[in-house]
Amino acid sequence: LNKNIIGFSLASFFSDFCHEMTLAILPMYIQGITGVIYAPFTLGVIQGTADIASTAMKLISGFVADKVKRYKPFLVVGYGLTAFVALIGTTKNLFMILWYSIIAWMSQGIREPLRDTWISKIVSPECYGRVFGFHRASDTLGALCGPLSAFMLLHYNFSITSVFMFALVPGLLAVVPIVLLTHEEKRENVGGVAEKSDISLRNQLSQLPLDFIYFLGVMLIFGFANFNKTLFIYRAQSLLQQHDMSLHVAAGWALLIYPRYNIVRAAGA
Repeated sequence: LNKNIIGFSLASFFSDFCHEMTLAILPMYIQGITGVIYAPFTLGVIQGTADIASTAMKLISGFVADKVKRYKPFLVVGYGLTAFVALIGTTKNLFMILWYSIIAWMSQGIREPLRDTWISKIVSPECYGRVFGFHRASDTLGALCGPLSAFMLLHYNFSITSVFMFALVPGLLAVVPIVLLTHEEKRENVGGVAEKSDISLRNQLSQLPLDFIYFLGVMLIFGFANFNKTLFIYRAQSLLQQHDMSLHVAAGWALLIYPRYNIVRAAGA
């Protein structure tokens, strides 16, 4: 657990704190704008488009990770853009909400491949499980604190706009550990493996091991079943409203489903 790993872990904690806090209240916010009939469709479009943007950016970022000599500037940008997701609370324009979501998810796509590549170069292979597990646990701890904080704020009758503004704080803090705690040398490489930065993306993909291709196939199948979290939260919210709960109260209890999931995930990591 050197300063770099602590920096990555704290940045991911704050980033997910912000991101998941806003994600948990997004169904409530969208329903308040579009009404009950159009809310599920709107959530699906917003989150589906943001997912596509993130996936595309991860492919590009992974390719860039093999080309650049320094990762830190990209991580500063990637974590710095996290706070855009909290700006959703400043508008009721669906196009702007979509735009802020795309920027926030693209920032995730920018930083993750570069950060994981950086970690793999400064940590010996026998420590990968512990280091990536520690980092993932820190990340998921933020994803646990975010929805719980949103629940507490809603419970004490803070407005939904106020919850978004509270989420802005950890979003802005996410970049601080990267700036202050991480340090890199050019082409850090603990494993001593020679780097090939002159090959094309097509050649890189063709060189992936067969076992990894099988793994991607399994993840693809899982991805089809892994529906967007906001739709599950919205469904719970709708069911609770059928029991004469107000939207404010129903949303507060519905988003507690999400921390329960993250408790299991953090313990696993």
